[in-house]
Amino acid sequence: MAFLNRNIDLVIHQNNQDGLRTMAKIANLWTEIRLESFRTYTEELELKFHQDKEALVAKQYSLLSGCLTTEERERVESDLSDDYYTIDELYIDQYRKSTLVSIYSFLEHSMNSLCNLCQKFYALTLGVKDLNGSGIERARAYLKMVIKINFEVLNAEWSELKDMNRIRNCIVHSDGFSKKLDKSIVNRTQGLSIKNHQLLIDRIYIDSSISTVESFLNKLYSETSLACKTNLHEFTAKVK
Repeated sequence: MAFLNRNIDLVIHQNNQDGLRTMAKIANLWTEIRLESFRTYTEELELKFHQDKEALVAKQYSLLSGCLTTEERERVESDLSDDYYTIDELYIDQYRKSTLVSIYSFLEHSMNSLCNLCQKFYALTLGVKDLNGSGIERARAYLKMVIKINFEVLNAEWSELKDMNRIRNCIVHSDGFSKKLDKSIVNRTQGLSIKNHQLLIDRIYIDSSISTVESFLNKLYSETSLACKTNLHEFTAKVK
């Protein structure tokens, strides 16, 4: 998206319809690259933590197989149990929550960038920051009301993204404290659970979130191209 921002003038000087289609294709390609990096990151971190836990289990088995006093056995079990807990309950939880926040930030940045690109492409004076609100809701309002993008085809993904927004806010603003989160979201979403008033995220929800963001942005860029066919003359007339 940053590359496209830097080269938007070259795109604009094409035939307008082809230019917007090119813009959407580049943005879509960047989305696929970026989200694939999230998938790779998730796979590598999940594998690393799994291997670290297996190594601790093997170490415990090896140490306890030796001739140890009762006191030594208790110390070994306690130390390794603490290490296992640190990985399983702390590190994995922290990584998954931070990953989800990063995925959501990418979504928000992508939508705002699309708003800015459309504003420049159509030479509009009204920008996304001129609207009330913030985040993905404000970006959606701009794309829907100003750029005339049809969001009806995005309703399924949008519903999931709004839940993702609430989960993200729970993590960022309440450190995952579940009393700040609508429990119905947890109950209807695979990969979410609550333990001791803390929101827990399984890997399946991370994978699902990446796919939802990918599907949403792919459709959004496609609808952006389609909007050009019906709205280009209207915007051109306003500029003149």
